[in-house]
Amino acid sequence: MGLGQTIALWSVLTVGMGPAGYAETVLWDRSTPEIIERGILVPDQEFTRERLVARSEQERKGTTATLVHLTILMEGQMEGQKSPMRLTQPSHVSFKSLLATRKRYATSDVHIAEMIGIGGDFVLRVRDGGKTWREVLAGKDPLLHSVEASEFEILHITYTVQIVAPLKAYVRVRGEVSLKAAEAFYERIRKLLPAADIFEQPVLVEIRGDTWFPAMPFPEMYWYEDFVVPADIGKIEDAPHMVCGWAIIDGSACQASVRGQ
Repeated sequence: MGLGQTIALWSVLTVGMGPAGYAETVLWDRSTPEIIERGILVPDQEFTRERLVARSEQERKGTTATLVHLTILMEGQMEGQKSPMRLTQPSHVSFKSLLATRKRYATSDVHIAEMIGIGGDFVLRVRDGGKTWREVLAGKDPLLHSVEASEFEILHITYTVQIVAPLKAYVRVRGEVSLKAAEAFYERIRKLLPAADIFEQPVLVEIRGDTWFPAMPFPEMYWYEDFVVPADIGKIEDAPHMVCGWAIIDGSACQASVRGQ
């Protein structure tokens, strides 16, 4: 479950002490032997750099899963308008409405941490109020990939228990991207990430040159960098958008999507 999806906070799975010896509440756990997908809630005083790193290290050292996605949220923000979990994006929104939402939430006092591991490489990224920071915990940053002279960054990974597209990755590319580069990146990610279900469906990937993915399960706010109001929302709407993994068309696993999709 990604940050942009609705969570029934009253449907708590576990309340107790986490593996790092700190109090925590398990909000969701959709883990499998190959995929760890877990969200936890910690007391406000435990949302510190030292404890976030310690909790993430405990998760990292205690698993052999290929994909690890641990989300850590702070208790004090989970009620009312301060909750980042209120940003549940509809199945499709316009770029203009998405811009209005981002302007509204740009200065929110949000506290979110995600530890993501892919194939033995781990990174912790954090939004702590008005500050963001990132720390590689093992190997290299698994979200950053240089392929065919293009720089790709995985912004969001979501895993859900569903038949269609259970595992999706949303990716930003710096500069112009060719179909060849997109295909090379997709082939790398497909090999790194596990098949997500009994039907052995590979990961699906969406690629843009920005963070403007106007459909769920990408969250309405990308929390790990400062929001900058675009000079021309029309240019963002018309920007190239590739989708990889839905089907092989004309020998290619990547295709340009329909505008706004």
